[in-house]
Amino acid sequence: QAPATKTAVYFGVSADSLDAKTRASLDSFARIAKSNPDIELLVTAYTDDRGNTDKNKALATRRANAVVAHLSQHNISTQTKNIAAKGELHIAFFY
Repeated sequence: QAPATKTAVYFGVSADSLDAKTRASLDSFARIAKSNPDIELLVTAYTDDRGNTDKNKALATRRANAVVAHLSQHNISTQTKNIAAKGELHIAFFY
């Protein structure tokens, strides 16, 4: 069974792009995922409570997609990824 691991990814206010530190963190996570081919990934993205709910949900979706796109560059199978965009409704973590 693949090890459970969690990587938090933080974004700037209203931002959906990955900075260098975040890309490095995801690169480390990708190495773990590649060495555990049966790993199942869940990418869950969140926002704070600034702005309206619809815009925050769209922002959360863009953030999750940015993480998935970066992991895809490491040839991690897209079938192993699940995406959930929560907007401002929950606490931010990447699983």
